Amino acid sequence: MSVDLDILSTSPTVICWNDVKDRLKGLLGPLASALGENSGPVTLRTHQALEPDAPFSFEDSYSLNLEIQNTLDIHVWSNAKYPIGRGYFEDYGRNLTPETVEDLIDRCRSAGHHYEIGSFAGRGPHEFQIMAALAVAIAEACQGYVVLMNDGIFDLATGIYAPEQFRQVRRI
Repeated sequence: MSVDLDILSTSPTVICWNDVKDRLKGLLGPLASALGENSGPVTLRTHQALEPDAPFSFEDSYSLNLEIQNTLDIHVWSNAKYPIGRGYFEDYGRNLTPETVEDLIDRCRSAGHHYEIGSFAGRGPHEFQIMAALAVAIAEACQGYVVLMNDGIFDLATGIYAPEQFRQVRRI
């Protein structure tokens, strides 16, 4: 079963790996050793490592090269090509006030893009912990919000969460 987390950016600047890596190290604690010197995103289309200071590219998909086995991938989607409609915010943002939902709709549309992290079958034992930390690191870097779309994976309900809310999430 695939598990996905969306990250709704409120910043128009597309982040790079350097924006994420140090945050991720701090969030991983004892698992930080999974981030070896050459860890980072690899473009699936070309099999080339993304330069640490180069922004992620729209429409490209990236696997995550770590020191431990994982099935994580990262996508950056253009809101123009893959828009997120009002229904999305209303469905996933049930944990938010209507005013907050309206504010997020405007801010996320203005940003022009959003991120997605996927985890596929065959994942290692720490993959969900790494996935959650990666989501927080990306959300912090893009001034965004984490969208939890699956119940029964983490100890939070389906919803849209600020990074500081998602930071303490635990695997069920």
